[in-house]
Amino acid sequence: MKFKRLAAVFSAVLMTLILAFPVFASASMTGASQGTSSDGGNGIFDLLPGNNSLGVPLNEDNYSDVKYIDVRFPTPYETAVTYKFPYTDEFFSQPNNFYSHKFAQGSLGLAVSAFRSKLVNHNGYSDLASYFTSIGFGDIEAEAFKHTPTANSVTYAIASKEIGDQTVIAAICCGFGYEAEWSSNLTIGDGDRHKGFSDAAATVENALTEYISHNNISGRITLWMSGYSRAAAIANLVAADMTDSGPFQKVYCYAFATPATTKSVKDYPNIFNIVGKNDPVPAIPFADWGFVRNGHDLYIPSVQMDSDFSGKIPDVNKVLNDIDGNDFFYNPEFSEQYRTFFDYLYGLIPESSDYYTDLQPGVLQVMANSSSNNILALVSRIVTSFTPENDLQKQELNDLLDYVEQLANQYVLQGNREQIKAGMWNPDFNITQNLTIEHDPDRYVAWMFLSDDPQEIFGQNTSFRQFTVKGKVRLHFYDENGYVGTVEPNGKKSHDDPDGGPVKDVSLMPDFFVRTGNDQLNIDIPCDTQYVVSIESEKDQTITYYASTHSVNTVRSYMSSIYSLKTEPGKMYFLYFGA
Repeated sequence: MKFKRLAAVFSAVLMTLILAFPVFASASMTGASQGTSSDGGNGIFDLLPGNNSLGVPLNEDNYSDVKYIDVRFPTPYETAVTYKFPYTDEFFSQPNNFYSHKFAQGSLGLAVSAFRSKLVNHNGYSDLASYFTSIGFGDIEAEAFKHTPTANSVTYAIASKEIGDQTVIAAICCGFGYEAEWSSNLTIGDGDRHKGFSDAAATVENALTEYISHNNISGRITLWMSGYSRAAAIANLVAADMTDSGPFQKVYCYAFATPATTKSVKDYPNIFNIVGKNDPVPAIPFADWGFVRNGHDLYIPSVQMDSDFSGKIPDVNKVLNDIDGNDFFYNPEFSEQYRTFFDYLYGLIPESSDYYTDLQPGVLQVMANSSSNNILALVSRIVTSFTPENDLQKQELNDLLDYVEQLANQYVLQGNREQIKAGMWNPDFNITQNLTIEHDPDRYVAWMFLSDDPQEIFGQNTSFRQFTVKGKVRLHFYDENGYVGTVEPNGKKSHDDPDGGPVKDVSLMPDFFVRTGNDQLNIDIPCDTQYVVSIESEKDQTITYYASTHSVNTVRSYMSSIYSLKTEPGKMYFLYFGA
């Protein structure tokens, strides 16, 4: 058995567990000395354009009769919380291709009302029924909530309400607290659509047809869909199909933490996906395999890609405290690790057909019985049939075994929930213990209620440059308004303006993520703002520098050439990072 295939099998198991839970700019050297690249170039990086526009028409949200509905839903912390979500019948009189933030907030209320959890005494259907009743929707069909889920099944509910001259039908799937149905997440298939999501969508579409017939609904019919995680993927496909050829005059869809669903690119201006830039779930299946989402994507900010990220955190923290009493926490180190892992996994499985042909059958067989003993038994069988060819392969094999064992024990066996809970809030814990932070639904709620203005929430820049300098240097950063801060050789941030300007408030410095080691600085620089970086050397030395480009829309990273520069103390060497 080839080592590459072995590693791919292990990596695929890791990806299943992730799913189960639920640019470098044009930079030229100027100043006292011109940089020289190791490949004979002149130190110029390719321009990576940024995008700071939401790219969608915005509704003014001047609703006259909005009421706030108490919605109860479970969290990943073995508790259920209640939060108020807006609703008005006026939602359905606005154009469906205009993004309404109030409507999106209300749709998130619909999505979380359908959550289910085995960890607390919580009935997803009763909370959903209460929500539907509170907003005046009746004829509730939720039979699927009464049955034990099976592999590839979908738990959904449908309700309706007459509003003016139209009948509004709301359809929602369970997006949290999965049982056996989550295995369909792993059934990618070999077609243009993710087969697991597509099959579930077909079930919901048939149910909608039966619901309309059974309730003798005619005339103008409007569809309202929402969903979270797997349920968001299903809503994304159903909304697209019903827009194309369904019995509905209008379709509204707001989906959250939406995985990629299709390889067919078509414009659906009435579908809005709200996704976290550091949430690993929307990154699967890989865009590099050709998968995208129907409709518009609106992005929740991240520290790597949004220069104003740290300025938003105090307000997000207030909302999160109101929701569940927890403080906002983010772990950029984990985000780096999962991006590295996805890049590695893509190198092993470069085409979705490779996964479908070689890995999907085995992965589904393993996950059909989700116990840690079963997974580890599979690993053991593979290991006994394989002999590493060298020490490097042995080390990689051991690392993969460690990953699988940790994930199986902590996520599938669920024998130590308190350890997992603590890991979500501990930046010193490993990747597996921090895995679910960016996919937590209460965090999505916190971001959505940060402001009533979506332009104050979302950040549409989807790339950052990871800038690496080898050598003992200080890096001074400037934006269009002047000096913003310094990164010291030890990675600490300061505000010692080399030009003698006034010391600035530390909170004004972009929250660049910095890593250090062996006289090397690694800094993540968002592509949403133009930056000039001056390099200040403490001694005569030759430094090297390069950048790799990372994007939400690809798991692959792209590295520039490696450049060298002879530096002298007291001189400044400048790089330009365009937006």
